[in-house]
Amino acid sequence: MITLALPLMLAAAAPPSPVIFRCQVGARVAMVTMTRSALTYSFGAPGKPALTIVGTASNGKVHRYWGRYVSPLYQLRFIAGDYSYIVYSMEANAKADSAAVSGVTVLRGKTVVGNYGCKRFSALASESDLIGALPMDGDEYSAMSL
Repeated sequence: MITLALPLMLAAAAPPSPVIFRCQVGARVAMVTMTRSALTYSFGAPGKPALTIVGTASNGKVHRYWGRYVSPLYQLRFIAGDYSYIVYSMEANAKADSAAVSGVTVLRGKTVVGNYGCKRFSALASESDLIGALPMDGDEYSAMSL
């Protein structure tokens, strides 16, 4: 007799996707997870996201941007219809007396409709082949200049 219990147990025990960004905004959480082929943005109550966007290098739903301000800025922009959700982080720079910042900026078209700082700094993990393959945004989408 062949049992399906072992395959089901193995499937249930699959490791969760690595979290590369987690930002608490009030009672809600913005999170980005990464698999080998996709980045997933979610926003909402912990464990119950109200919004989820899956982006890949080819589907046009996620773009990257690296810029230099007082320190390097790393961000990802997830796109759903007319809306963009930008997650960003910028390390502190003691020489410039600047604090580390991270957060989420929400756009409708190119108009800012929300800008939310993280309760605690969250560095965006930006080193991966997947992220490197994403289309690059222009300066007009830099979270520091919106």
